[in-house]
Amino acid sequence: MALIDASDATHARLRERYAERRDVGYAGFDYRVYGRMRVADAVRFYGALHERWDGAQLAGDLQACGLGPGLEVRRMKTVYQRTLVLALISAARPALLVVERADQFDVPPAAELLERAVRRAAEAVVTYPGAVPLDGAP
Repeated sequence: MALIDASDATHARLRERYAERRDVGYAGFDYRVYGRMRVADAVRFYGALHERWDGAQLAGDLQACGLGPGLEVRRMKTVYQRTLVLALISAARPALLVVERADQFDVPPAAELLERAVRRAAEAVVTYPGAVPLDGAP
């Protein structure tokens, strides 16, 4: 499901309902991995937290997005920080995937990951702050 013209109030309600649930992968527009981590550190850390972890899927997603293990998170552009968060969340194979502000996935590798993650999810809620482009791109 896509929510168009999602307001701050909409995001607040989504977070209230879903952000703390263990079966939901919640990618808030301001969620980031700790900046001093490298991608490899984040993979180890988040992989240890999730019992349904799909390391092979994550490796493929990171490679497709050009996010190598040695990259330091704080030196990555925001779109790639969000991409990393989405890849990590998707690797946990949540029952529901929630992605706020999908318009921020505005470079091809990030947009392609968003599309793959939503297609793989059993259910997904994706928010946009305005109208969705007619060409289908996030």
